[in-house]
Amino acid sequence: MSLQQHLAIIEQQLGRPPRALKAIAASSNSGVPLVLKMHPLMDNKPFPTLYWLSSKDLHKAISQIEMTGMVKQLEQQLQDDPKWMAQTYYHKMPIILKT
Repeated sequence: MSLQQHLAIIEQQLGRPPRALKAIAASSNSGVPLVLKMHPLMDNKPFPTLYWLSSKDLHKAISQIEMTGMVKQLEQQLQDDPKWMAQTYYHKMPIILKT
């Protein structure tokens, strides 16, 4: 897929041309952008969101997870046990590497 095709899809996904786009961080098997990596500065001002969901389906799925309170639970788990993330990530690493 060409850069112009990617940009056209991203514009359709966002409903506007992308601003501060640095790269496509993740895409589907068919090449459709899912997550965008943004420049840390936009118009010489800090842009706090380094990764942006461009996929409406992915955005909807994550929003549903957030509505269940899962994100708050994970944040609390990290506060209660800072080593938890490293332990969880370490145990899932073989699964991540196989996919």
